[in-house]
Amino acid sequence: MLLVDPPILGVNVEFFACPTKPTQLVLHFLVPKSPQVHYTSDKNCYLRKGAQNLVLKGAAIERLIFSKGQRSYEDVPVETVRVKDLSESDYMKKYLSLVPTAQPPDVFLRKQKLIHEEEQVHFLGPQVLTAGVLLFDDAPQASLPTKCAIKITRLETATEEYKREFLRGTPKTIEGPDPTCD
Repeated sequence: MLLVDPPILGVNVEFFACPTKPTQLVLHFLVPKSPQVHYTSDKNCYLRKGAQNLVLKGAAIERLIFSKGQRSYEDVPVETVRVKDLSESDYMKKYLSLVPTAQPPDVFLRKQKLIHEEEQVHFLGPQVLTAGVLLFDDAPQASLPTKCAIKITRLETATEEYKREFLRGTPKTIEGPDPTCD
């Protein structure tokens, strides 16, 4: 049997007698959808599409992880931006002048969890996360490798699960740095 990492919960296994050969059994697996991305014992990741099992690689796996909500794009480190870049940005200075805090910019970024110190490259310091770049970089579109924007939607629901019918109004898209600092 193929091992899967992480294990898939809720798999049901049934044996059925084969209709054409009653002495033989058919093993039937019912595998539920999972909120996680899984890998086989040979480290492959597959996507079921119709009757096909497609092997995913690199960016396709990352897109699947994002779509399942296992990881957020905002939590991805940005290799080209340093804490100093954000600390000295005009938007950071404007924002800190509006917020009642005496914290220096680097402390503010750390406490707001906009930098990741555990994955830091020693000679470069902590890594800035995409959320920090979107909020405080003077030109986030130049610092991020993909097209970026913040989309604000209003949902009217009391449940944790939401559907399109809960959407109210037209979503607003913000490109560039955080406009509340202007």
